Amino acid sequence: MGNWSSESSFVRIAAHDRPGHPHRQRAIRSTLTDPIAAGPCPFCARGDDLLANEHAMVRRDINPVASGHLLIITRRHVADFFEATATERASLMALLLEAKAWLAREYAPDGFNVGVNIGLASGQTIPHVHVHLIPRYLGDTPNPRGGVRGVIPDKQTY
Repeated sequence: MGNWSSESSFVRIAAHDRPGHPHRQRAIRSTLTDPIAAGPCPFCARGDDLLANEHAMVRRDINPVASGHLLIITRRHVADFFEATATERASLMALLLEAKAWLAREYAPDGFNVGVNIGLASGQTIPHVHVHLIPRYLGDTPNPRGGVRGVIPDKQTY
C-alpha cells in the first residue's frame, strides 16, 4: 500500500484504477488550474459570518439555490475536503449542526440538502473547502425524489 495522503500516490493509484483516462492527473489537480477559480479567493476575504468557530465559519451563499442557502467554510485555505485536517472537518460538522438549527429558527424549511463539491468534475468552482447547507421547502421542485442524486439528472429518480 502506498502513502494515501501523498498527492503523487493518489494520482498513481487513480491512474492505475482508471487506465482509460490519460488526463486523470490533470483532472485531479484541476481545482488548482481551473480558470473559473483564478484570482483571489472569495472565501479568504473578510465576509459577514453568521456563525463561526476557531477553524470554520458560516456565510450566506451569494448565489443561493434556495432561500437561506448557507456555506460552511474552513478558515484555512485548502481546496479539497479530504485534505482538511480532522480538526477542521470536525469544526465544519459542528457548524453544520449550528447552521441547521439557525435555519430551522429563521426559515422553517421542510428539509435540507448537504453537499460538498470536490474537484472540477464534481462542479467545484472555488478551490476552498465549503459545505453547502441548502434548506428545502415542500413544492420548491416538482419531484424532489433522489435529492443530491440530481447532479446526474438521469440517475435522480429510481
